[in-house]
Amino acid sequence: AADRVLLDVLSEHQRTAADLARAQVRAGTSERVRDLARRVERSRAAEVVLMASYRAQQR
Repeated sequence: AADRVLLDVLSEHQRTAADLARAQVRAGTSERVRDLARRVERSRAAEVVLMASYRAQQR
């Protein structure tokens, strides 16, 4: 049960981080920061996919 809770909480946290990064890519003015946001979005989205696969294996 603790594993599921951790995966659920972290997945939501990473989804939120990816959403914020996408918003920065759209609205940001600094190309350096927008580039960082692109990398953050990609890495957080990949982590969400990975955690979803772990969650699916627990059923």
